[in-house]
Amino acid sequence: MASELKGLKRNLEEAARAAVDATGKNQQVAKDNEAKLVVEVERTRSEVIANEGLRARFEALEREAIADRNTHEAVAARLREISVGASIPGLVLRWEDTPMIPERPVKPNKAVVLGLASFMGLFFGLILAVGCELADGRIRDSAAASRATGTPLLAVVTAMADGGTSDLVLLSQPGSETSEGFRRLRAALSSAPGQTGPRTILFTSAKSGEGRSFCAMNHAASLAMQGMRTLLLDADMRRPGLSRQHLQSQEGRIGLSDYLDGSAEPAKACHPTTLPNLYLLSSGNMQANAAELLSGTRFPALLEEAHRWFDCVVIDSPPVLSTSDALAIARYADRVCLVVRERASERRELRRAADLIRTSGGILAGFVWNEAPHKSRSDSDTGPSMPVVRPVLKGMADEIVLPARRPHSPLQNMPA
Repeated sequence: MASELKGLKRNLEEAARAAVDATGKNQQVAKDNEAKLVVEVERTRSEVIANEGLRARFEALEREAIADRNTHEAVAARLREISVGASIPGLVLRWEDTPMIPERPVKPNKAVVLGLASFMGLFFGLILAVGCELADGRIRDSAAASRATGTPLLAVVTAMADGGTSDLVLLSQPGSETSEGFRRLRAALSSAPGQTGPRTILFTSAKSGEGRSFCAMNHAASLAMQGMRTLLLDADMRRPGLSRQHLQSQEGRIGLSDYLDGSAEPAKACHPTTLPNLYLLSSGNMQANAAELLSGTRFPALLEEAHRWFDCVVIDSPPVLSTSDALAIARYADRVCLVVRERASERRELRRAADLIRTSGGILAGFVWNEAPHKSRSDSDTGPSMPVVRPVLKGMADEIVLPARRPHSPLQNMPA
């Protein structure tokens, strides 16, 4: 057993020495190969550097050759031109005749330029005109007013003839075209035979200065002249209108506003006018809370009582866009007439006024196109006024006689 172990130990030592010797030999071979590779790399690098130098030199020579070839071709072409020019005799090229001058210029073509300029001027002029028309939203004709309000034209009130001084044209100029306009308005608002026509007609406008009081007064006059007992109710309690002259008298200070606030009876505010069958219910003192007074229950009660004594009630109200007074009473009118004056309102304002009337419950029958010129008025003269029969006997304010009716004021039995 011991001899076997010694044999194995000896074999292992021999194997280790053989492995060490083999490893040393392999290492030496690797070092020799590395040295050879280094030498080969250096040689290859030298060859590559030499080749790069040759390539750069070749490219430079190629560029020089191309430049020399181009120069040669240019010189050859020039020599050919010189030789051809030298071969032609000098007398061959000469002027045979003086050049002709054209009778008219070839450019510019005046006809074409003038036609193009005319077309462009017309085109841009039309664009400018359309732009100005769209930018100016004011109502210019009755067709534009009809489109803006969505209602038909009832009548056209033309300008009064020269010499007309009274606002009541049906009396001052009965044969004028203006009077005929109000007769057409009366016919347009009347009903067919056998039918009940509108008994309460309200006149208003989008803005002030369009002639609503003028139209209301003359329409009431046309009804009175037809034999209908008519009450002209001045519902403008913010600025003196139809009742302006009447308010200057002591008895005229009592009016619609006093009845609505419960301080007076309507009989004291109702007065006959200079025209038979036509009565005026004064507006009374100016009120800041006119909208609240008109929105109460006393105004519809007043209309109900008025219908017992009058065939028709014509109401003159403030402008729609200025105050809400007209909207408060539009629902109580059988018909609402919108008065439109040329260039007085814009399309959006007129459309808004018509929408507000419909929204408040009013029946917008149509519009009156007023061509009468607007008169500049001071604060004390804000519109046409209705003349009344004065003075009223003291203590007899409620004893106004109506033809073929009761011998006292139409509204005297109405509760205060």
